Amino acid sequence: LQFLYFIGGQMSRHDAYVASVAALTGLNNNDAASLLQKYGGDAERAVDAYFTKKERDELLNTDRGKIKWVSRDPGTGKDVEYPTCIQAELEKRYRSSDPSKVTYNIGSMTFQISATECRQYNASGKYRGISRKVIPNTPTGSIDDTVDYKSCLQLCKEIDVQIDGFESGSESHINHKFSNRALLDAAHHGFDQIVHEYIKRNLSRLNKDSSDLLHHRRGEPVPHYYANVKGESVERRKLLSLLGLRNLLDAGVGIFNEMRDQLFSSNMNDYTSSSGIHRMKNLTGNAVDLDTTVLRCSDGSVLKTINALAKKEGRSPYTSPEQFGNSKEAADMARAAAAPLVDAFCKDFKLSPRNIKLRCLEMPTGAIPVNTSSRDRGKSAIWQYIGPGVNSFHVNVPNMDDVIGALLRSPWHVLRSWSRIQLLQNATEREEWVQKFFNECIEDSCFNAKWKSVRMFCDKLSHLGTIRDVLQKMEKEHQAVLNKILSSSESDEVIDENYCAILHSVVVSGKLKGTDKEGDLVDITREMIDAYVKESTEGM
Repeated sequence: LQFLYFIGGQMSRHDAYVASVAALTGLNNNDAASLLQKYGGDAERAVDAYFTKKERDELLNTDRGKIKWVSRDPGTGKDVEYPTCIQAELEKRYRSSDPSKVTYNIGSMTFQISATECRQYNASGKYRGISRKVIPNTPTGSIDDTVDYKSCLQLCKEIDVQIDGFESGSESHINHKFSNRALLDAAHHGFDQIVHEYIKRNLSRLNKDSSDLLHHRRGEPVPHYYANVKGESVERRKLLSLLGLRNLLDAGVGIFNEMRDQLFSSNMNDYTSSSGIHRMKNLTGNAVDLDTTVLRCSDGSVLKTINALAKKEGRSPYTSPEQFGNSKEAADMARAAAAPLVDAFCKDFKLSPRNIKLRCLEMPTGAIPVNTSSRDRGKSAIWQYIGPGVNSFHVNVPNMDDVIGALLRSPWHVLRSWSRIQLLQNATEREEWVQKFFNECIEDSCFNAKWKSVRMFCDKLSHLGTIRDVLQKMEKEHQAVLNKILSSSESDEVIDENYCAILHSVVVSGKLKGTDKEGDLVDITREMIDAYVKESTEGM
């Protein structure tokens, strides 16, 4: 690039050499000129002297594989590799947790690169993400090694234990306790990588309608969006969903406690403009439902079931959802479903008669109120909502499993799923699960449904990467060799010994790991292989 300046007559040959040395070493122009003069104008020797090839090789070639530091070009979405000297300096600071920035000059432009933040800043303070890639010595593809995914899993496990304790305990409010601040930093970095990866994979579409979101930072407001509706691309809505979930890593507990202070009222007027429902909408673009739907009159399957029952009893069927929704039968069904939910909520929160009245949980004796706006929620114990294509009855208490799941569990479950996928050692399998993650785990739905998708994906992922899963895959991959051992005429003891020995050699050569019953990523030992084979043969 510097020689293009020279050829174009924009600088002298000497200045081009100085600029080249400065770009490759990170030195300012004066220091680069002094270094160049020391080596008789030989730019290559000057750079090598500054950062010797041996030292670079030691830093950038490890037992795990070759290290590459790259930045993501926001225009193309492709990774761009830094000059070797810059990569070596970044690696040096990364290993020593040195927060100071590396200066990178390209022509007249100067960038500051942080190895600990994994960001490249321009002169105005804007940044793009950078990554530390490890190209394994074995053909399993590159992985992003800038995130400590083991620490992410450890923290997700700690958070799960805390939430479980809160649900089974007597405390009214929850506060996450972090055993190590570095774990939280790893979690933030891990979720940032999820967002960066999604943007990179969908950049062409997002450039058309979501350029305002491409540099969104954690903690910033998320634009409001309607789930599963036309008008915005699904790629934009999924990105909004991810940005909201990322914000809940830090804000979820506070929002939950603010809603608890108002007994999870669905009436927006019960909260200040910066708390509860308002705060959740500001930080996620959406909100969890704090009421429960007890009857969906506009659901075709519901109407079909009601009419089948009516036919059996010799009654006339309903001709439309509207007719059923306006009937006494629908109102009676809604009351019958709502009453036990209200009673259980009042009992769980030990509400006095006065608080029951203040919380609008007294069941109406007359007609059930009809609402036509979501802003009318929470003003009576039960109501009917009628809107475009919707006719449903609601009770003024939330499904607490959904609230806890949406606000407290969902961001950590998303991070846990992503971390487990990133720790997969086979590149093809890892890519397959990354695609499933963005297609199945991340939904552009309301937070209640969003949490259900996350939970279902976690259940689907629960076996992935376990010690048993890794060994089963190794058995399948080396089936021909293992079948010869099984078909031999040796005693069962000898067959088992040889079988375990082959599996162990495969595990050792591939440096394979798996998650144990506690969810910790561990080396697979011969003892684990023996136990696995014994359990498998006993089950036959």
